[in-house]
Amino acid sequence: MLYLIYFILLHVTLLILSYFVSVFIHELGHAIPTLVFGKKDVNVYIGSFGETKNSVRIPIGRLIIHLEKNPFKWTKGLCSSSEQFSINKNLIIFFAGPVASILVFVTAYAIFVSYEKFDAGDFFLLIVLGTSGFAVLSSLIPRKLGEISVKTGLPLYSDGYWIVHFIKLKGQPETYFQATTLISKKQYKEAEDLLATVDDGKQKKNFYELLLYANLQARNYAKAEEVSNHIFEKFKHTANDYYYRAYILIIQKQLDKALGYFQKSLQIDPKSAQAMNGIGYCLSHLHQCEKAIQYFDSAILLFPKFSHAYSNRGFAKIKLKMLDEALMDIEHSLSLDSNEGETYKNLGLYHLEKNNFDEAQSLFFKAKELDADIYMIDEYIDELKQRRG
Repeated sequence: MLYLIYFILLHVTLLILSYFVSVFIHELGHAIPTLVFGKKDVNVYIGSFGETKNSVRIPIGRLIIHLEKNPFKWTKGLCSSSEQFSINKNLIIFFAGPVASILVFVTAYAIFVSYEKFDAGDFFLLIVLGTSGFAVLSSLIPRKLGEISVKTGLPLYSDGYWIVHFIKLKGQPETYFQATTLISKKQYKEAEDLLATVDDGKQKKNFYELLLYANLQARNYAKAEEVSNHIFEKFKHTANDYYYRAYILIIQKQLDKALGYFQKSLQIDPKSAQAMNGIGYCLSHLHQCEKAIQYFDSAILLFPKFSHAYSNRGFAKIKLKMLDEALMDIEHSLSLDSNEGETYKNLGLYHLEKNNFDEAQSLFFKAKELDADIYMIDEYIDELKQRRG
């Protein structure tokens, strides 16, 4: 009996270690060129896609390893850096992970075939062969991983997806990359103006997606609508295309139409927390708050740090007179992001419901200062004035 327990524990331990070796070396393959090319810290996550709450932080110079405490989660990993790189350097970085896995596979195979009899060491090598081989194949196939980043809430994609993406970018004008750098510095108007100088209506879709994003961030919504129309006329539609069209429609106060576009976005990408949040936003302002909360709940389940979803769920609960729960959601949203105008608007609405008029006014003005285009902000300020008499 003791031998059986020992046998099981040994092989489970070897299985866990084999996954760790395969994942760690794959992510280290990405990390090494990132460290060489850049000057900032590089984060490697073993056992998560960016979560640090239940991880042990191991700093090694500029390399920061975040090791998940639960070893049964060591089957996944992520390498990330905030640094911007050229196309060729990005191609090297994304190729390096699969190449590292290939080296692990070849090394494990060479040692495995040299053994004359099968033992625990062979079992370990056999699992490493399987996990590293799977890592090569799964990472090189261009695809969405079905997971989202816990930091951004955005979908995660395979190495193969990004390799194809950067190869396609090779045909973009130099202006595109200059604009990308400006956007990374939050110089959206400058990026928009720069891209406009080479827009001849014949650029690739990546170009117009970047131009659309720059216009939206610069709050040039009229131009953003033009670019969105061009994308819908000339290219195959993606979930992001429908999402950004819905966003523009909200600015134009066309919530019924926006709802339809958010729903189309979610049909294409059923795990889009952003689309769920957008649907909930429209429903809550169309007086379907109970249904809206279901979408916010789903978005938060997918992305627990989604500040917008907490804020918007707080709005829906205000409308349902669930004020205590609403306040908890809104305050949690502020703890995640203290610079979001919509959240201050919702906190102002909470205080308006509590007849705290001075506090509501201060919060409405702060919301408008952060974002003058917040939906219905002027109407809520007018309502405050009327209620004060």
